[in-house]
Amino acid sequence: MGSLWRFNCLKTMGVLSKIGSEEQVRLWDGCQSYWKLDETSGTFVADSIGGNNLTVNNGGFNANGKNNYCYYNTATSGYGMFSSGNVFNFENTDSFTMNAWINPNNVSGIKNIFTKMNPSSPYNGYVFRLNDNKLYFDLQHVYGGAGADEIDGTVNGFTFTGGNWYMVTWTYNGSSKASGCTIYISGQSYAATIDSDNLTSSIKTLNTTRFCIGGRDNANLNWIGYIDEPAIWNRVLREDEVKMLYSNGNGKFYGTQALSFKDLIHYWNFNETGGTTVYDRKGAYNGTLTSTAARTTSGKSYSGMTFTSGHYCSYGTPFTWTAAQPYSVSCWVKAPSNPTPVIPILSNLDSSTSGTIDIYFDTNNAYFGLFYNNTTGRCFCTAAGALADTNWHHFLFTYNGSSSAYGMQIYKDGVAVGTASTNTLTNTGNLGATLYTNRRYTTNYDNGAIVDEIAIFNKALTVNDAIALYNAGNGIYY
Repeated sequence: MGSLWRFNCLKTMGVLSKIGSEEQVRLWDGCQSYWKLDETSGTFVADSIGGNNLTVNNGGFNANGKNNYCYYNTATSGYGMFSSGNVFNFENTDSFTMNAWINPNNVSGIKNIFTKMNPSSPYNGYVFRLNDNKLYFDLQHVYGGAGADEIDGTVNGFTFTGGNWYMVTWTYNGSSKASGCTIYISGQSYAATIDSDNLTSSIKTLNTTRFCIGGRDNANLNWIGYIDEPAIWNRVLREDEVKMLYSNGNGKFYGTQALSFKDLIHYWNFNETGGTTVYDRKGAYNGTLTSTAARTTSGKSYSGMTFTSGHYCSYGTPFTWTAAQPYSVSCWVKAPSNPTPVIPILSNLDSSTSGTIDIYFDTNNAYFGLFYNNTTGRCFCTAAGALADTNWHHFLFTYNGSSSAYGMQIYKDGVAVGTASTNTLTNTGNLGATLYTNRRYTTNYDNGAIVDEIAIFNKALTVNDAIALYNAGNGIYY
């Protein structure tokens, strides 16, 4: 049933292209970074997949994006959006895909889309850009002239016009040959006129060279216009996958997720590589880690958090819940070999034992509580033995707004395992209570568990949703 439902859902969303019902297309496999560009101000750009956040050097954000907000620039100098770290420093033997929606103000001159190129000769690196009204790509050890060591080409079968949205895609298979490059415009591949096909050496840049979207490390040839939904993979996307990206029409339904993105209100993927901030990839409530909290690369999807020695994460007050409001919480959990009794996932119970939500594991049992007070007026749903091994498990906690424990459910790996318990919810608790991971009341826990991909939805998800989230395998499908 799960596979058939998944197929029908994808079909309804228009993201299937000659795919059998048993085949699970993992479009997001290998995606390293995805920038929604839905910020409305400031210079920070969040990476919704990896930890490669960007800084806006020139330009800013605009509400007229392909999907919600986007990057917009009119300045002729600067770096666009950039990372100063040594990221996306591809070798000539590496495979990759770069994809973005673009809308140029006009098509005259050179306008960079993706670049990582040394700012001075011999200009090692790569560039994907508009040359007047045509797409151009270049992978180079030495750029131009008689001693050129590069592959580059221009798509001559399509001309761009200003003021229109296009999806542009560049795939490269690591062959060091021009034939290893494929260019797509709005989901259709186009042949390129090859200017040079003599790449024999490394294209790696200096470690200090900026990776830029909408600019270049020498601060010129900027993108003039709009850019939205850029993403980078460490593999070659197939033609049918590129067509899916285009058919989806915007960044909302990238991938094969079965849930509507609009129902997701908060999402913490713990993919940051350092610091104390845990970014809310959907909402506005970034988490703060205790300074000694341990990040781990052994998460379910990329990185995760392991909570030992009393570490915890504080999210502020994103969960202002009332009893009539349905919601769902999704997460991945991996228990240690010798867990201490309590593993809090999300809880805002304050010191007076009043709060609104309490999700935790105790001696391997799962508990999902709704509170007015911890001794009176509470509802509970429980699942005995839900975390009895050290494997990764997906959990979904749902509540339908009925003020009843019978409106609550716990799903483990797509299967309903919850049992209604205490059922005396009479009111809503402290709406101003701070929400935590690995903290209940005033207690922090040394449990050694790994927690990943915590998400909150503003509806009671179904068993089919639980199956889809579990089958997705990790949080990059949210």
